[in-house]
Amino acid sequence: PEDLSAVMFAEALLAPFADEEITSRLRRLAEQMDAEIRDRGRVPGQARPGSLVATLTTGSRTNPEVLAVLLRAIGKQVVQIRYASPWSPDGGARIHDVEPWQLRLHDGNMYLRAWSRTHAEPRSFRVAQIEGAATIAGLEPRESMPEVERIWGDHDPAFGIDEDRPDTAILRIRAPMARWVHHNTWDAGQEDRWIVEGELLERRMAYRSCRELARRLLSIGDALVHVEPVALRDAVLGHAQRLAETLRVDA
Repeated sequence: PEDLSAVMFAEALLAPFADEEITSRLRRLAEQMDAEIRDRGRVPGQARPGSLVATLTTGSRTNPEVLAVLLRAIGKQVVQIRYASPWSPDGGARIHDVEPWQLRLHDGNMYLRAWSRTHAEPRSFRVAQIEGAATIAGLEPRESMPEVERIWGDHDPAFGIDEDRPDTAILRIRAPMARWVHHNTWDAGQEDRWIVEGELLERRMAYRSCRELARRLLSIGDALVHVEPVALRDAVLGHAQRLAETLRVDA
């Protein structure tokens, strides 16, 4: 029964961003395990498949064929990927030859960390934007894989993939949003202090990317009353001003 619960949890976790083929395989596995448990006469009333679901508003879909190629290649093969970056001038796809190191889920998106032969440096790729992937026959990885804790560089990537002017933020947020933020983890080393209990929260946290955190802070709206350092505050203000100007023009 514990194994069945783990598979059901995995299915629910993957459902918001994984392709239906991936989740349907997990669903079939859960159904087979459930049938086996019942055949053995174990635990009447055991939780049934479909009892647990999950939603994620920022999730992205992942091509299972691309994912399978990447998983098989980690540490063993060289892969050519067709990567469509939204930040490229024409929005078109580019070809990269990579040596895959690790896949990571972050905020509902899957990322690939790999040595890029094309750029001769480590690179991170959003898997949803990999339009195609195929191993390159006859080639073996040239670059040694880093230690597991160093694959994503000098920073803990659990709360950020992007890198832009890393620093430590001092944020002040007023209630009721403050009470909501207090129960959310943005960084493993964050420190919260109530300036006014339940009403005004100060959060100190290291961040890897100024622009990524600025976009996150926009979601707080006018509950955000103080931001340090200056570079982060300016990034938040810049986003807000451009948004206001765009909406005024649109109106």
